[in-house]
Amino acid sequence: MDSINLFQEGLCFNCSGSPVIFRRHSGQYLCINCFKNSIEAIIHKTISIFKLLNLNDKILVAFSGGISSTTLLYNINEIQKRVYHGKSIAALTINSGIDRENFQRTKKFCEKYSIQHIVISSDKIENKISKKEGNTKYELIRIMVDYMNDLDFNVLCLGLNLTDIAKTCLFNILQQPEIPLNNNNTKIKIIFPIMRIPEEEILIYSKLHNFDIQISPDTATGIELLVDRFIAYCSKKSPEIEFNLFNVYLELSRIGFFNQIMPKLL
Repeated sequence: MDSINLFQEGLCFNCSGSPVIFRRHSGQYLCINCFKNSIEAIIHKTISIFKLLNLNDKILVAFSGGISSTTLLYNINEIQKRVYHGKSIAALTINSGIDRENFQRTKKFCEKYSIQHIVISSDKIENKISKKEGNTKYELIRIMVDYMNDLDFNVLCLGLNLTDIAKTCLFNILQQPEIPLNNNNTKIKIIFPIMRIPEEEILIYSKLHNFDIQISPDTATGIELLVDRFIAYCSKKSPEIEFNLFNVYLELSRIGFFNQIMPKLL
């Protein structure tokens, strides 16, 4: 996706502006402003449909400096300013101590948008990550949830996009992780506001905003790698595949399949 050609000739589906970006899953051509507005509208609508946020929520956004967490943090901050008049929001970063350059990016981003930046240092997560296939993401979420017990926040926003949800859904159908996420703390709500946006569109949105981001290399192995490649291959042929898996995720969530693996949405 690094080499993606953002702009094409043609007229915008909404306003007849040009140049345009092609949205594969819908077949629409959108100009820069309409594309950005559509991404932001999807986030707003997702929060509304699934009732993800309330007026008095105090929100922590898990912020790694990648395309998804940066897009998420930017939009949640804008929503909080416009809709909730700047109610409590902060970014939460786990600083492994390894990638100092990326950590500086997260600091600068928070300073630029006047967002409180809370950092979990590497010594607090030492020996808590097993590195076993499929487990790391759940363990990092568990660490953040545990850390929140000492903070005055009740919502944890995760930058899981549509592609992440599709991969997670299929992976957990094929092989349930050994260390599930079981959030028994009912005071903390875990939400995914960008879960209906494909990863490729989040990358385009990030480029249009000129976010200083880190695009992390693919570290998946074993079944997780096979799932990633399978979904990438299917998505090229049929862009709606990720949306279909998202609907499967919703249905399995309703019957409790993800209760011990990821937070249920409904």
